[in-house]
Amino acid sequence: MQIHAIRSIQFKGAETDNKDKSSAENKKDTAAKNSPYAYYSKAVAYEAQKLSVGREKEDGEYKAATIIAGLGAVAASLMALFKSIKSLNLNKKLNKAIKNSASSERIAELKTAALKKQKGSTVALGIGLALTFVSIGAWAKNKFEADKTAKERGFMPDKELNQKAVQDKSTIDKALDALKTKDAETKDTETKDTETKEQTKEDIKETAENNN
Repeated sequence: MQIHAIRSIQFKGAETDNKDKSSAENKKDTAAKNSPYAYYSKAVAYEAQKLSVGREKEDGEYKAATIIAGLGAVAASLMALFKSIKSLNLNKKLNKAIKNSASSERIAELKTAALKKQKGSTVALGIGLALTFVSIGAWAKNKFEADKTAKERGFMPDKELNQKAVQDKSTIDKALDALKTKDAETKDTETKDTETKEQTKEDIKETAENNN
C-alpha cells in the first residue's frame, strides 16, 4: 500500500470513542429526564415537599387523619359486603323454607335474621361512605392550606405551576433546582455563622491568654 493511501484511512481514536459514548449517554439522560414518567415522579416529589416543608406538623396530622379514615372506610365497606352476603344466604334459606312449607316460626325467624343483616349492611355502607368523605376532605384541606402558604414558604401554588407547565415542561425541574439552591444557601449561611462564632471564641481566648 502506498503512503498516500495510508494517509487517507480514517483512524478512530480513543478520544473520538469517548466523545461518541458521551454524546450517546447525554442523549440517553436527556430522553430519560424528558420521559413522562420522570416528569410525573418529579411532580410528586415537588408536591410532597410543598405539603411538608415549613408545615411538617400540620401535614402529618392531616395525612394521619386521611389514612385512618381511609382504613376505617375500607373496614366498614368489607363489613357491609359480609353482612350483605349473609343476608342473601338467609333469603335463600327463607325461600327454600317457604317452598318446603316450613313452620311459620321458622319462616319468621329467617325473615327477621335476613332483615337484620340487610340493615347492618346498609348502616356499615353508610359509615364507609362517611369515612371516605372524611378521608377525601382531610386530604383536600391539607392541600388547600399548603397552597395558601406556598409562596411564603418558597413554593409555587398549583395554579401558577400548572399554567407555567403548559408553556414549559421544565418548570418543575427549575422549581426543584431553586429549592435545592435555597437549601444550600441556608446551609452555607449556617456554616458561616458557626465558623464566625468559633473564630470569635478563639479570638477572645487568645486575647485573654495575651493579657495574662
